[in-house]
Amino acid sequence: KIPAEAQLVADYAPSLFRPIRHNRTTVRRWVRRYEEEGSLTERVRAPRRRSINEDQLHKMIVSYQESPFTPTRSFAQEYEVSMQTIRNELHRAGVHHRRPAKKIIFTQEQKAARVRFAREYRDFDFTYASALGQANKVVGIYGI
Repeated sequence: KIPAEAQLVADYAPSLFRPIRHNRTTVRRWVRRYEEEGSLTERVRAPRRRSINEDQLHKMIVSYQESPFTPTRSFAQEYEVSMQTIRNELHRAGVHHRRPAKKIIFTQEQKAARVRFAREYRDFDFTYASALGQANKVVGIYGI
């Protein structure tokens, strides 16, 4: 026996597909599915096929471990996928491209001037010193 809701849908199927703008066969398929499964919830679907296989991913990871700044464009062209796909796969594998911080290398004179400045102006109140005023003159003296 058909449940009451399914019977209601079946009885009014011709008038249902017009307002919801679906084809008659689509509505019939919904009714049949409701009769068979008891609901119209979404079914589990198979996941999308990966664009890059495991061997290619392993090759990329090894390459990035050896040379972290390898451009993604080279792998994208080699595997015929987008650069974003390469980035997504690398991120999923835990490989993140991060640029190293650029460390400023000071000469011995610059280091000495910085220490001298810090010691001399340790108690100086920079609150009221403008960027182009007194503070700029002080900094200019020490070549910093």
